[in-house]
Amino acid sequence: ETAVVSVFGVTYRVIHVHFVIFRPAAVVPIMFKVACICTVALLGSTEAFVPQSSLLSRTKTSSSSSSLEAKSESLPFYDAPENIPSSWAGNRGFDPFGFSDVASPEQLRYLRAAEIKHGRVCMLAALGFAAVDNGLILPSNPKVSSLLAHDTMLTNMGVMMAFIGAIEAATSGATMDESREPGDYGFDPMGLLKGKDAKFVAEMKEKEINNGRLAMMGYAGMVTQAALFDTGFPYIGPFA
Repeated sequence: ETAVVSVFGVTYRVIHVHFVIFRPAAVVPIMFKVACICTVALLGSTEAFVPQSSLLSRTKTSSSSSSLEAKSESLPFYDAPENIPSSWAGNRGFDPFGFSDVASPEQLRYLRAAEIKHGRVCMLAALGFAAVDNGLILPSNPKVSSLLAHDTMLTNMGVMMAFIGAIEAATSGATMDESREPGDYGFDPMGLLKGKDAKFVAEMKEKEINNGRLAMMGYAGMVTQAALFDTGFPYIGPFA
């Protein structure tokens, strides 16, 4: 069910963008694909609730030689991805589109670093979006909603892309450095991990990636709700 919510949440934002920027007709094939993906994921996820004896029986009759331990932890109806390092924090075997099967090790490192970066950005974005709508605005700035500030920023794409490009250029070397873990840029100004044991560091990495993934979904939902229903925090709209 979590997989269904995740897939639907991301594509719901994509559908909204297509609807606003392009035309309603362009949304129809996207909605059809989303419906198919969600249906398959929902039907497959019911295996998690099937009695163990039934699951074992079906596994024995299957032509696949994969054992139960080789199944994905997050999607038990899929085989666990073989190319995702088990040492990576947050690895639950979630790769329904098979990116890890076609990506080279260098590309996989880049995708991992991108996931961590986006998670970090969205954790800040979600906090900032909610803070502005709750009145946290610098004295010199006009009091506007987060959605209006968001839309205004999109009219200055050149400035935003230049800023993002500068960050990417500055971190590209570390991103592809095989001696570093993806997402490790040596940025710890508060010394939160300094002198800590391996167990503590592993726990923090697990929390960071999980909260980053949640923030990516959460921020997409916050902006979508605010845009669709012209509502502020807590972005519930007509569902309250």
